[in-house]
Amino acid sequence: MDLEKKLQKEFKNFLIDSSIKIIWDQWVDIGLYGNKIGENTFIIDPEALLAFSLFMSRYDARLFDGIVDWLNNFGEIINLQRLNNIIRKDNFKNDDLLGPISETILNSHNKKKWGKFIKTKVKIDDYENLFFNVNSYGKHQKIFKKYGYLRGNFELRNMTTLIQTEKEQCIFLKMRFLFGLNIRSDIISYLLIDNYKHPSYIAKNLYYTQKGVQDNLVEMSKSGIILVEKNGRKKDYALNKKLWEEMIELQVTQQKWVNWVMIFSFIQKIILLISSKDFINNTYDSQAMKLKLFILENYEKYGGLKLNILLTHPNKVNPFDYPKVFISDVEKILKEIGIG
Repeated sequence: MDLEKKLQKEFKNFLIDSSIKIIWDQWVDIGLYGNKIGENTFIIDPEALLAFSLFMSRYDARLFDGIVDWLNNFGEIINLQRLNNIIRKDNFKNDDLLGPISETILNSHNKKKWGKFIKTKVKIDDYENLFFNVNSYGKHQKIFKKYGYLRGNFELRNMTTLIQTEKEQCIFLKMRFLFGLNIRSDIISYLLIDNYKHPSYIAKNLYYTQKGVQDNLVEMSKSGIILVEKNGRKKDYALNKKLWEEMIELQVTQQKWVNWVMIFSFIQKIILLISSKDFINNTYDSQAMKLKLFILENYEKYGGLKLNILLTHPNKVNPFDYPKVFISDVEKILKEIGIG
């Protein structure tokens, strides 16, 4: 297979398949029924996972339906404000699917907070198949058709188990069950993972406003559970881990944190780029240049991804050799996060 076809087909399929495996494993870790493929050793970010899954699960109907089942049972533990922040800031695709998903779970258990995504009137210029690899024939599910998506009949099947909150990967959900669905719960989860950090750093990783994080940290520090370290005018915050473990009898996690929003956003943008007609209909040389220019434009944001693997800077490589180097970098990244 020539390089042009390899870049637009083999690598695209590899990236999609690997992403689906990562998503499946994380959903299984937090209660979706299924078998794990890889081994996720990182803290799971539920809102980042859902934001990415809205797009990626269109490649896997069983995964999509399983996620709707999960949201039907555990949707109250999703922070919708934070989900909106993540989708808006990093431009995750298919957030319009929150409309039919919300109607589905509202019809089942009247989860009122999801009503914000429901639209009484939707202007549809054209319909599209919900699943990329499946044509929808026959009778279409009314709720999804209302939003412009064609799919066959769908029924909730309760394909979930209890969330295994004893797993360290589930620390965000565990803290929310314990302290409620709020910014303080997520701040505690983050400080359980990391050491002294400035409010701006915590806010950037948690996708809350800096003011919101800082105001809450100031109040929380009065409890003695949150420590403050002053460096001139700068204040960093940390969890008093000894006092925490004595009070809660919950050990500080040894799991690793990565910014899943950044990783998922990066993968989605690459899939969209190499799936576009403008990319597919060009020669390999043109594809190589498009890929190089895309990474150059986004290198500052995605160059490190908070992992040990760094993307090779495009300017250090011959433009027409860059796709091979880039693919190698992505394979290493996926291996580090549990797939490879």
